[in-house]
Amino acid sequence: MIYYRLDENGKKIYTLSQENTTVAVPAKFSVEDKNSVYRIKIKRRFGIPPFDE
Repeated sequence: MIYYRLDENGKKIYTLSQENTTVAVPAKFSVEDKNSVYRIKIKRRFGIPPFDE
């Protein structure tokens, strides 16, 4: 993953180091989740809570 930190001027400095940084790439999210029905069916079949992390 790529991370960034802010310098004293507020500019982002990108790095691969995880120390004192923030993730630069946001998580992927789709409003149209085409596979959610299948995930719910699988979770019901195996007894997994629907919002288990």
